[in-house]
Amino acid sequence: GLQSGDQEHRADNAWGVLWSAEQRRKMAFYQFGAEMISKMPLPLLQDFMRTFYELPAPLWKGFLSHKLSSPMMVPFALAMFVQGSK
Repeated sequence: GLQSGDQEHRADNAWGVLWSAEQRRKMAFYQFGAEMISKMPLPLLQDFMRTFYELPAPLWKGFLSHKLSSPMMVPFALAMFVQGSK
């Protein structure tokens, strides 16, 4: 049978085929954001969502549709920070 290391190696290979590095980076960003907002108290979450929808439409629509590339996540995050700091 397969040794434990062989199984892990095959699983890693399969994961790499199914999920590109780009997709893994994007998913990590989405997971980070989901964890962050799930811990926010309601007033802070309301401010966050208001800020999110005040961003330029291509950014928030791209984020929600998963069409932003991982390099575009940087300007998205910076825009959230700048908009939220006002």
